[in-house]
Amino acid sequence: MTLPNNYLERTYAGVLGKMIGVYLGRPFEGWSYEALMREFGEIHFYVNEKRGVPLVVTDDDLSGTFTFVRALVDYDYSPTTGGSLWQQAWVNGAHHFDAWFTEAFRISQNSGTGLIMQGGRDWDDYEVSAAVVPHMSAEAGIAARVQGLQRYYALLLCQDQTVRLVKVLDERTVLAEIPYEWTFERAYDLHLSVYGSRLQARINHQLVFDLEDAVHPLLNGGIALVCTEGCMGADSVSIAPLGKSI
Repeated sequence: MTLPNNYLERTYAGVLGKMIGVYLGRPFEGWSYEALMREFGEIHFYVNEKRGVPLVVTDDDLSGTFTFVRALVDYDYSPTTGGSLWQQAWVNGAHHFDAWFTEAFRISQNSGTGLIMQGGRDWDDYEVSAAVVPHMSAEAGIAARVQGLQRYYALLLCQDQTVRLVKVLDERTVLAEIPYEWTFERAYDLHLSVYGSRLQARINHQLVFDLEDAVHPLLNGGIALVCTEGCMGADSVSIAPLGKSI
């Protein structure tokens, strides 16, 4: 295929248009025409300040999209590279992060705890979610506010039939735990929300934890899938910005 001479400019224009649309429309996403006219009238400005929300937030419309594309440059891959290229946009802190299984994410950890991580310190208030499938693992789950292998919050399905919300800040602290029956080879829809020092956790859309971390809270950081001594999988990982509260 031959690209037109102005391909770069056309692509830039399209990306710029997408950014304008996303940032302009996010504060009132899902509103009806009547509600928009009642609240703002004809819109010719960014309304985020009027609604008391930030203009730029972590999302999968822009943040994820361009992080994945950046992997093409960072790893010098051709656009014809196979479908596993997106994995290069994740930091692999596990023994194995494999691409040849039916699941998009398959993590194996021989000993201790391993993470695969995405995002950075400019991510703060958001919800991360994934349908996690434990495959003979001691623990499997998701993490938020990840600042490294020894700094994060995690929602974990544990082998003693317990679900735990833990904080790792050089050493591990259990913030909360409850008995929870689960089985291997079954998907569990995990959600972990972080807003300021407040944390909420849900499993299969049922609230299991809602608490404040008042002692040296982690206030920013990326996301991760977490596996301890075994194997876990997931088909997707989602992140969404939070509004004023949770």
